[in-house]
Amino acid sequence: MARSRGKAKSRNRPPRPQPVQAAVPSPPPPVVEEPPAPVEADERHGSRAAQVAAIGVVVASTALTFLLLSGWTPGPHQSTPQKLAATAPPPTQTRAPKPKPAAKPRAKPKKQVAPAPPTAQQISKETFQGQCGFCHTLAAAGTTGRVGPNLDQLKPTKQRVLDAIAVGGRRTGLMPPDIVDGSDAQLVAAYVAKVSRR
Repeated sequence: MARSRGKAKSRNRPPRPQPVQAAVPSPPPPVVEEPPAPVEADERHGSRAAQVAAIGVVVASTALTFLLLSGWTPGPHQSTPQKLAATAPPPTQTRAPKPKPAAKPRAKPKKQVAPAPPTAQQISKETFQGQCGFCHTLAAAGTTGRVGPNLDQLKPTKQRVLDAIAVGGRRTGLMPPDIVDGSDAQLVAAYVAKVSRR
């Protein structure tokens, strides 16, 4: 009986409280880095379009710079390009085809005459202008140099001009000796003597 009492007592006892375990937070899920999103075709196309546009601007700028440096400028008839829409007919109108003009008889092409070779006087004048005209005045050659003597006033002979060419003028060092030589010196001396004594 004693055993049954012990069992009976144990049945009537309240259950023992269980120890409360502290709630342990669950670990956060691992961070997974997402791979970079693939570049869309539109973005690639946009960057290529920007590159093409930049290249186009560089080429156009280079071409315009070349044209301006070569002396080209738009004339009065080229000042403003006309708008294409203004010259095109409206889409609803149709034009009748223009009649073709009657064919004109072709004129015989004129024979091109070769220019005459320059004369000795023309060669002499050009040589004088290029080599002597900076320093000497000579009305026939159109020069007005003031460093050397005025040849219209001096009226030198051919020999005097040849001597001045050979030694360098008055030997002041301003005119180098043999500034022209050979046949050019002969032509220039004859030219100066002829045109200054008119």
